[in-house]
Amino acid sequence: MRKFTIFTLVFAFFLLTGTINAQVAVSDVTGITPNYLLQLHHNSASGTVFQMTNTTSGSTNADGLVVNLNAGFNVQFDNLEGGDFAFTGAGSDVAIGVASPTGGYKFDVQGGPSTFAQQIELWTTNPTTGLMLADINDNGGGNGIMQLYTGGTAMIRLLALGNSYFTGGFVGIGITGPGAPLHVLEPTFPQVFVENPGQGDASEQFAILNIRNYTLGIFFDNPTNTDHNFKICNTNTLTGPGYTDANTMFEIHDENASPGIIDFNHQSRARVWLQANFNVMSGMWQPIPFDNTTYDEHNEFGGTTQTFTATEEGYYQVNARTDFYVQELEAIIGGHVSIAIFKNGQMYAQGNKLQGIYGMGELLENNLAPNVSDVEDLVTGDRIEIFVFQTVG
Repeated sequence: MRKFTIFTLVFAFFLLTGTINAQVAVSDVTGITPNYLLQLHHNSASGTVFQMTNTTSGSTNADGLVVNLNAGFNVQFDNLEGGDFAFTGAGSDVAIGVASPTGGYKFDVQGGPSTFAQQIELWTTNPTTGLMLADINDNGGGNGIMQLYTGGTAMIRLLALGNSYFTGGFVGIGITGPGAPLHVLEPTFPQVFVENPGQGDASEQFAILNIRNYTLGIFFDNPTNTDHNFKICNTNTLTGPGYTDANTMFEIHDENASPGIIDFNHQSRARVWLQANFNVMSGMWQPIPFDNTTYDEHNEFGGTTQTFTATEEGYYQVNARTDFYVQELEAIIGGHVSIAIFKNGQMYAQGNKLQGIYGMGELLENNLAPNVSDVEDLVTGDRIEIFVFQTVG
């Protein structure tokens, strides 16, 4: 008996280590003919077909490999901590949702037309207790979308057709440490290139508190196609053209008739003049009561003497000229006429003093037209007046 037992064990070892030239089917029903070297068959639409674990419990949650029919067909690699799962070889590709990778892709995911049909997700642990880190998906409209998350909130979103955004920090182009929401480092080419290949403006818009907009760029005037001026406007689009455009703040003209002209709209510009005769008393300074206005863009002239009142702080160029008419030529001998700029009631700059006689008594009655010109530093509310003076009679 002892010899027979030894023979049986040796024979069993021989059978287990040998090669079986046959096809094997393992099934929970009879009558299954194998078509492969090893065929596993389960007579239900769900349930585990194959399980390999490192425990004796047989639980599907144990470490190892589980193949089941739940929700179609699933292969699970559970808790393979410290292990690797790899497809090696030059032709080793992975396909999900299709029999084989399309176009030779290493990783090909295909699904139906519904949202999430092709979604790929990365989680901190699992969708039940963890937070999503990233996903690649179809947004439901046939447009690819990729999102990166922090704390479960998408901070970076790239959408093939639609709005994309970066809200997690600054964006650097050509630099690894951006110092602004968009930091472009490029020493050779323009850092930002704004182009409109059709008929329209090429512009940039700036907004403050979402209540004030400024736009700068090249203004395109269609259909004349002659105005390609560089402009800055206080609106959300470029407007114009025109020197008196209410929305234009700055404009460099490039029309064929006036290339290079620079115009600062909304500046303090005014021209006034006196039409009626005005009698000037001898020996005292008197303001000129202007009675006509050619233009006054900010309505800064007013009052009985047409005083100019500045609406904002700045440097103002002031020019003035007057023409004295003397009724009696003899009266101009020994006297003179003059003109001056007064600021807030005080003389700021006096013009030339002109006499009506030259040399040994030659009368210069056509010489009595003094001028004054100066640049004044004004603040809001400062007043400018033009005064005249005469001692000829």
